[in-house]
Amino acid sequence: MMSFRYLLLFAGFFYVTKVEALGVQVFDHPLKLTLSPLIGGPSWMLVHCKVVLDDSYIFDFVPLKATSTETIQKMIQLQAVPAKVQIIRRSKRQKNDDNDINYKHEKNDNNNVNDENIKVFVERAEQFCQEYDQDLHLLQNNCWSFAYELILYILYPKKGVSFKIDK
Repeated sequence: MMSFRYLLLFAGFFYVTKVEALGVQVFDHPLKLTLSPLIGGPSWMLVHCKVVLDDSYIFDFVPLKATSTETIQKMIQLQAVPAKVQIIRRSKRQKNDDNDINYKHEKNDNNNVNDENIKVFVERAEQFCQEYDQDLHLLQNNCWSFAYELILYILYPKKGVSFKIDK
């Protein structure tokens, strides 16, 4: 079972964010969550999340063999499966996949995040992803918990992030 502390932290994240369309975006920030279907799942079931930074970088946490029957059986039985972090780089002009429903971030004059800050955020995110060596578990360590910890690490790197969730 997830700990009460973890649920409070996750709820706290949504307290400081806003939801627009089917993407979650931190106020005046090029950082957002994007919902998508599970790999091999129905396109209408948007339960998987990815972190998108500046519409150019996608950070995703997925099972190594997502469509394997063995992986699916283990996940249904709430067992951990091997997983990997994917870092996808794309041009800002590239359109979103049909499977991704994404809120288009429009820059405005109030946005205080410049290109130098974005470089720092990308470096932090890549460092986090390189160090993140966890199995995927539907209840304890999944795409949502990965996204939450990644966003915390990007925004608050000095506080440190624990990769382990209390059980």
